[in-house]
Amino acid sequence: MLSSFSSRFSFGASSPVGGGSIPPMDIPGLVLWLDASDVPTLTISGPTTVTAWADKSGSSYNATTDSGTPTFSTSGGKNGVVFSNCRMYTNCIPAYGADGRTILIVTSEASYSPVVAPDAYILHYGTSVGYAAFTINAGYGILNYRGFQNVYGNSYDGGAFSDTFESTESGTHSEAKVISCRYNGTVDAWRANNNSIGNKTVSLSTAPNPFNYYIDWYPEGITLGSRIGRIDPSRGPGPEKMCNSVKVHEVLAYDNDISDSNWDGVINYLKNKWNIA
Repeated sequence: MLSSFSSRFSFGASSPVGGGSIPPMDIPGLVLWLDASDVPTLTISGPTTVTAWADKSGSSYNATTDSGTPTFSTSGGKNGVVFSNCRMYTNCIPAYGADGRTILIVTSEASYSPVVAPDAYILHYGTSVGYAAFTINAGYGILNYRGFQNVYGNSYDGGAFSDTFESTESGTHSEAKVISCRYNGTVDAWRANNNSIGNKTVSLSTAPNPFNYYIDWYPEGITLGSRIGRIDPSRGPGPEKMCNSVKVHEVLAYDNDISDSNWDGVINYLKNKWNIA
């Protein structure tokens, strides 16, 4: 049963107008749309506990909580789901390997604590051929903190995580940002809002992931909040806790490398909607 919070809270986002904006559904290939401004799409139990997040794309890739307690928040006048030592999972797989894909996420209130782990994934999905193999780049850390550098970036499973990308965008921020990446089969290109923050040429595996027991590292579907605020003493001399928490406002995933004009347009849509300068 969907939450009745819409009668108790504002949607926390203005209507997207101007700026050459393009609504998500006007761009072909949308396979996932999670939108915290649309409160009835959130299933909320008790005061703030989020147990499910309905997909608005029409694909029915609804996110469900499989670990910890994501919470609904209206702080700063913007609705969102806060992740800290919790996780939500979907069956959405935008594309494998060399196939193009585009993913956008609106985040805020991201805090950071450098301890042990090299990555803290805000959003990721996997195509790895297996954790122990480390054989082929698999492209699983689609949007994450590149650990010790405290920046947004990507990880590719290519020889003990040796193939990585660190952007120029800080991973610590209180204000809302649109972080997005496009992969065209050759280059992984990144933006923070409308600004380029780097890219990397990488060849990704086309093999699907046969494993599901490493749900927090190698799920096949998109996962939100994995390893955010998680403590795992087994991974070194201290707790694994890189990003303390993050607030997620909206997620869009396309199963193709959308055009430059569509990329600009949907970023403008998100910026206008969430009052991002």
